[in-house]
Amino acid sequence: MKAVIMNVDAMNEAKRFAELIKQRCPKLTFEHSDIGQVIGSHVGPGAIGIAFTPIFKT
Repeated sequence: MKAVIMNVDAMNEAKRFAELIKQRCPKLTFEHSDIGQVIGSHVGPGAIGIAFTPIFKT
């Protein structure tokens, strides 16, 4: 399972959030991503989101 941590101008907070999750779910792999301008304009700076997805083998 993979977790994608997204943020709006809050990379340090997003990394701390990922560390908290890693402590409880050490087998998860993580990616970090910025939230785009359209969604970011609605949620504002400091927003953090998380999405989970299976890892597909190709």
